[in-house]
Amino acid sequence: MPDILLWQRLGSGLPISGIAARRDLMERCSRAPTRHLRGNAVACAAAAATVQVCWRKAWWTNAARQGQRLMAGLRALQVKYPVIGEVRASG
Repeated sequence: MPDILLWQRLGSGLPISGIAARRDLMERCSRAPTRHLRGNAVACAAAAATVQVCWRKAWWTNAARQGQRLMAGLRALQVKYPVIGEVRASG
């Protein structure tokens, strides 16, 4: 799990993004973390709908599958091309 998550496409094309982090990290950025919250009503509604779709579709299971597929492909390339010294996953 990363320390900070940034969702730049939260509004599905509308200008809104989201930041999530542990409370202690957010408090370092500002005494009032909510001052960073901005967005119009339409963008906020789009962001809420995007989050609902992500949860309903369980996107993280597909992300995990695709990550395994990518790592297998990269390791196969590593065997084929010795110039590739190291293949690492997130961590």
